[in-house]
Amino acid sequence: MVNKAILSIHVPIFFVAVGVLKRYLKKEDVFRTFIKKRAHQLLIPCLWFSLYNSAVKLSMMALGVGGGNF
Repeated sequence: MVNKAILSIHVPIFFVAVGVLKRYLKKEDVFRTFIKKRAHQLLIPCLWFSLYNSAVKLSMMALGVGGGNF
Protein backbone atom coordinates (compact mmCIF):
# COMPACT_ATOMS: atom_id res chain seq x y z
CA MET A 1 0.00 0.00 0.00
CA VAL A 2 2.80 2.42 0.84
CA ASN A 3 4.56 1.59 -2.44
CA LYS A 4 1.41 2.42 -4.40
CA ALA A 5 1.11 5.76 -2.62
CA ILE A 6 4.73 6.63 -3.33
CA LEU A 7 4.48 5.55 -6.95
CA SER A 8 1.36 7.64 -7.46
CA ILE A 9 2.99 10.88 -6.29
CA HIS A 10 6.64 10.67 -7.35
CA VAL A 11 6.10 11.91 -10.92
CA PRO A 12 3.96 14.93 -9.93
CA ILE A 13 6.55 15.86 -7.30
CA PHE A 14 9.28 15.67 -9.95
CA PHE A 15 7.32 17.99 -12.25
CA VAL A 16 6.74 20.49 -9.46
CA ALA A 17 10.45 20.43 -8.55
CA VAL A 18 11.48 20.99 -12.16
CA GLY A 19 9.01 23.87 -12.45
CA VAL A 20 10.33 25.52 -9.31
CA LEU A 21 13.93 25.14 -10.42
CA LYS A 22 13.16 26.41 -13.92
CA ARG A 23 11.64 29.53 -12.44
CA TYR A 24 14.78 30.29 -10.45
CA LEU A 25 17.31 29.12 -13.04
CA LYS A 26 16.26 30.90 -16.22
CA LYS A 27 19.74 32.00 -17.29
CA GLU A 28 22.86 29.91 -17.70
CA ASP A 29 24.92 32.18 -15.43
CA VAL A 30 22.36 31.80 -12.68
CA PHE A 31 22.54 28.02 -13.11
CA ARG A 32 26.34 27.99 -12.77
CA THR A 33 26.16 30.17 -9.66
CA PHE A 34 23.45 27.93 -8.22
CA ILE A 35 25.52 24.78 -8.84
CA LYS A 36 28.66 26.31 -7.30
CA LYS A 37 26.76 27.49 -4.25
CA ARG A 38 25.05 24.13 -3.72
CA ALA A 39 28.35 22.30 -4.20
CA HIS A 40 29.93 24.34 -1.43
CA GLN A 41 26.92 23.83 0.80
CA LEU A 42 26.52 20.09 0.25
CA LEU A 43 29.64 18.47 -1.16
CA ILE A 44 32.26 19.95 1.15
CA PRO A 45 30.45 18.93 4.39
CA CYS A 46 29.76 15.52 2.86
CA LEU A 47 33.46 15.02 2.06
CA TRP A 48 34.51 16.10 5.56
CA PHE A 49 32.01 13.76 7.17
CA SER A 50 33.17 10.89 4.94
CA LEU A 51 36.79 11.47 5.97
CA TYR A 52 35.83 11.67 9.65
CA ASN A 53 33.66 8.57 9.41
CA SER A 54 36.44 6.62 7.68
CA ALA A 55 38.95 7.68 10.34
CA VAL A 56 36.63 6.55 13.13
CA LYS A 57 35.97 3.20 11.44
CA LEU A 58 39.67 2.59 10.79
CA SER A 59 40.59 3.46 14.39
CA MET A 60 37.86 1.15 15.70
CA MET A 61 39.12 -1.66 13.47
CA ALA A 62 42.69 -1.07 14.66
CA LEU A 63 41.55 -1.31 18.28
CA GLY A 64 39.50 -4.41 17.60
CA VAL A 65 36.21 -2.75 18.53
CA GLY A 66 33.10 -3.79 16.64
CA GLY A 67 34.35 -7.10 15.35
CA GLY A 68 35.61 -5.70 12.04
CA ASN A 69 32.20 -5.87 10.35
CA PHE A 70 32.53 -2.49 8.71
